[in-house]
Amino acid sequence: MTKVRCRQEQSRPRQAIDINRKRIVWIVALLLLSVELPEVPSYISFLKPSILTDEKDWFIQRSFHLKLAEFWYYKRTCESLAWMLRMIAFTKTAVQYSTTVFLASLLIMIYFPFDLLMFWMNYNSWVYVYEFMILFIYFTGRSLVRPYRADSFARVKSLF
Repeated sequence: MTKVRCRQEQSRPRQAIDINRKRIVWIVALLLLSVELPEVPSYISFLKPSILTDEKDWFIQRSFHLKLAEFWYYKRTCESLAWMLRMIAFTKTAVQYSTTVFLASLLIMIYFPFDLLMFWMNYNSWVYVYEFMILFIYFTGRSLVRPYRADSFARVKSLF
């Protein structure tokens, strides 16, 4: 008589499946919201058509003056928020595959709130600040290919 050894099917625990489903739901919800968010100013313009023509000086910096239509201010703000949501969704996805890709996406995700803040400040007119930020991202990104300990970024990864 021949003995046949079979491997027991390994199943994931129920809790792990629920966490993955929640993560997938969040990623899909973020992506759908990021698609719809840039259209919000158009919806507002149907309710209040005056935002298409009303021009104001919206910016935080007192020495910077530029009159901008309310519609375009909202449009640019919503587009920046949409990019933030896309990068959060990408970062939530990247955390499952590679620590290097996760860290690179986290680094790029930091850029978008900075860009929105600079838009609110003075319509992105500080070129040297952007050059510094791009150099910071470049050198930090370059250091991602160096070896590191796996547990050194465990706390940051656990946020996503």
